[in-house]
Amino acid sequence: MVQMWEIRPKNQCIDAIRIYEGYPTMFTIELHHGGRFTKFPGISYIEGKLDHIDLVDMDEFSVHDLDEVMLKLGYDVPLVIYYHYQLSN
Repeated sequence: MVQMWEIRPKNQCIDAIRIYEGYPTMFTIELHHGGRFTKFPGISYIEGKLDHIDLVDMDEFSVHDLDEVMLKLGYDVPLVIYYHYQLSN
């Protein structure tokens, strides 16, 4: 299987509507990483970094690919990772 996804260079914007037009299974991941959670109550995520993973195909992408993304971002895998997703328009 060929890897299609790519980590977007910092401060680069894309025209997602144009790029993904005609590809209903493709999307971008907004990945927050390297931060920490505050204590309860009022838990929030702070001091993290933000990267975008473009050209993700929902039919092909898996948690193993996400581990590969983390390696490319400089993390050692396996490590403790918390995944949370939120769909947005």
